[in-house]
Amino acid sequence: PDIPVTSDYIQIGEFPDFIIYDSSENAYYSAVPSELFPFTTNAINQLDSLDVYSDCNGDLGGLAELDECGVCNGPGIVDGTCDCDGSVEDCLGECGGPAVLDECGQCQGNGFDFCDDDNNGVSNIEQWGYGAHTVEVSDVPEDQGNQLYIEFEKSFYDSDGLSRSENYTIEVLEDSEWVTVMSFGAYASDRYKVLVPTLKNNEVSEFRIISGMDEGNFLTLEQISGISVDNIIPSAPDNFNTNLDENGNISLSWDYSQDIDFNYHKLTDVNNEVLFTTSNSAVIDFSGLYNEYSIQSVDVNENLSEGLEFIGIHRLLGGANLVSFPIIDEGSSIENLFDCSETSLIVGQGEITSCDSFGGWVGNLNEISSKKGYWVYPSQSHINSLSERGVISLSGYKYSDSSYELYSGNNLISHPCSNSIYIESLLSSNQVRTVIGAGEASLYIEDIGWVGSLSILDPGKGYWLQLYEDALIDFELNCNQNSFLASAERSVYSYKDTRFVQSSKQAFYFFENIENAEDGDIIESYCGDNLTGSRKYLGLYTDVPVMGDDGQVGTEHYCKNDEVPGFRVVKTNGQIFDLMSNDISGWSNNKIVVVNNSNLALQEPDSFSLGVAYPNPFNPVTNISFEIPYESKVSLEVFSLNGSKLDVLSDKYFRPGKHTVAWDASNFSSGIYILKMKSEGFSKTQKLVLVK
Repeated sequence: PDIPVTSDYIQIGEFPDFIIYDSSENAYYSAVPSELFPFTTNAINQLDSLDVYSDCNGDLGGLAELDECGVCNGPGIVDGTCDCDGSVEDCLGECGGPAVLDECGQCQGNGFDFCDDDNNGVSNIEQWGYGAHTVEVSDVPEDQGNQLYIEFEKSFYDSDGLSRSENYTIEVLEDSEWVTVMSFGAYASDRYKVLVPTLKNNEVSEFRIISGMDEGNFLTLEQISGISVDNIIPSAPDNFNTNLDENGNISLSWDYSQDIDFNYHKLTDVNNEVLFTTSNSAVIDFSGLYNEYSIQSVDVNENLSEGLEFIGIHRLLGGANLVSFPIIDEGSSIENLFDCSETSLIVGQGEITSCDSFGGWVGNLNEISSKKGYWVYPSQSHINSLSERGVISLSGYKYSDSSYELYSGNNLISHPCSNSIYIESLLSSNQVRTVIGAGEASLYIEDIGWVGSLSILDPGKGYWLQLYEDALIDFELNCNQNSFLASAERSVYSYKDTRFVQSSKQAFYFFENIENAEDGDIIESYCGDNLTGSRKYLGLYTDVPVMGDDGQVGTEHYCKNDEVPGFRVVKTNGQIFDLMSNDISGWSNNKIVVVNNSNLALQEPDSFSLGVAYPNPFNPVTNISFEIPYESKVSLEVFSLNGSKLDVLSDKYFRPGKHTVAWDASNFSSGIYILKMKSEGFSKTQKLVLVK
């Protein structure tokens, strides 16, 4: 059977609703019992009455009721509000209260403290406080220093206009004390930019900013510092000049329009040695054959002038000087660079120019290149006036192109580096086999390395490089290797023989080993009876120069092509030996000869003789040679023309053979002197001409 469903009926504990049916109106009305009884099973409850009432709209039995706000059938207090007036709770929970969240999300906040205006995760109040903030310090461009720009955001309390008493004070820390450098009125600008004086340049200055507001004084929390820089570069010296006085001292001078903050001039030479001067000239210590100087003006803030120019100075010896010109205005003509009163002949590789009788230059050499080497001959008048030494100088910019296009065979080039450098550090033996300088050379020997008197290459000099094949060589990477040591050492071999003139044509004979040769021995080369070169004994593979005839005065008796030179060894006791070898071949320019087998043969003259002094005329040293057939006492004396004895060069016994004695006449004046030799009844005189 069907079981009736009662799940929608009243449940125990619920209160029943009642309605009354009005049959006359055929309508139902809600009825209100006099008492309310909760439903229980099988309970019987007695009601006093069951009435029908009108609702708040006046409808009998209507359901409309007054809401909590007294409105008939009204919504009551709307969700989101807290009273019948539609008020809401403020951020403190008070209904209709005045408290609100500021833009930082803080209840009753000031719109600043808990905001993070720079989005760095730190609140404004913690990062900046109420003082000035977001400070930037910058140097003032194009000024001479002692001032900075300081920019900052205003204090939180800086909100009024110009008519007020609030201000900002900027202080600098000096000797552990804060010193006021500026104070100005606040006027509610979002950001201020002020020009602040400093007490120093090129050093860090530390500042602080005090915001003097009506609400109190507030210190900037940030660390504020900056450096004031003199960024106006001093003007540069120009118009360099070189002067040489009668004592051989060299002075540099230049033009300079002095700046208001000028401090001094700085001169830096090729070895980075520095000289300071406040005048527009300086006397320099110039003892070598080449040096170069940069000259800069320096202001009180140690700023250096720009547009760095240099002056390169060559000291020229009599004869040929193998040089290069790293300081030069490229493309300048010979006429603009050289004066015939100082220089008479310039020879390059396959090019030459010389002074004519009218003081002009003739030849196919028209321009000087900083990458090439040149043989330069000083004019005779220039040399004579300077005690066998002349000086030329060129000013301009320093070129640093270290890439050289070289060819198989001989290449006359400049020194490719700005500093002195060892040959083995600069050159690859796979490309270069020999290097020749003026009177010095170096040869690469397998399993031994570079040998010879030339071990260091120097700025301002020229060199012949002999290559196996064509090559494009960039020396840049090698130029700085061991350069400091090379500059300090300069050259291991300082021996210099003034008895012969340097020629632009020369050959070198490398003696592998000379039996019985010792330190201090001198190896001399001759063509006929004419000395053409010499070298102090260096040990294995000593290179001996042999000068050739280059057509200039003093070289006419030097070696000619295919002429076989002779060699002698002068011992420290004055004995002379012939150096004999079958490996000595004929002479030619830039020729390199390796002499593998050689021996000494003592010269045994059969009579007494006095050789011709060389050089003669001389200044200040000449060499006197003589021969004796057996051990004898030899007297060499110098007399004036009136017969007064002035000097004794020798008065001792010598072994048989040929000997050499030098006379240094540095302490004597120019003039003619008489040399007299006496030995075992032999006597001979000779005139010596000293020219200073």
